[in-house]
Amino acid sequence: MKGRYSDEIIYQGIKNNSPEITGYIYEMYWIEVQNIISGKGGTKSEAKDAFQSVMLKLYLKIKNGEINISDFKSYFIRSCVNEFFYNRRNHNKKIELKESDNEIIEETDEVEEFKSIEIALKSFNLLREECKRILILRSQNLSYIEISKLLKLKGESSAKKRRERCLKYFFGIYSKMKKNDSE
Repeated sequence: MKGRYSDEIIYQGIKNNSPEITGYIYEMYWIEVQNIISGKGGTKSEAKDAFQSVMLKLYLKIKNGEINISDFKSYFIRSCVNEFFYNRRNHNKKIELKESDNEIIEETDEVEEFKSIEIALKSFNLLREECKRILILRSQNLSYIEISKLLKLKGESSAKKRRERCLKYFFGIYSKMKKNDSE
């Protein structure tokens, strides 16, 4: 599959929520992202979180026309590493230095992780437009005050409560879809 899709096709595939392109991105970049993050002291779980977060943020930015990527591979991998460090800083986690153990990743793990990304994107698409907007704006690091002004809400607490409800709704959909997928 290597070299099969150009950056423009990947960009359009993400924009159109193509499972084929999502699978391609996962197949082409997951191991590399995991190895880089592991080399920086991260765990497989942290690499997975960063990968999935970047996939979702990338989808949202492309869908809203906020980004146009000229070198997808470099951008994606750099974004995953940046997301990893951002998560570390924000969660006050200590970086534990460990020797790389060259863990062999089983195919079943890869399939499960790809399904998780796909389910997250599908779950997001099922949200009401208002929820999508709130989550997109918050993912762009806008404050609750800025969000409340943009969406003409009563105030900061209103924006925060709506985001919490939207996240609860998103995770409810995600959990149901994940459960249905595993049956």
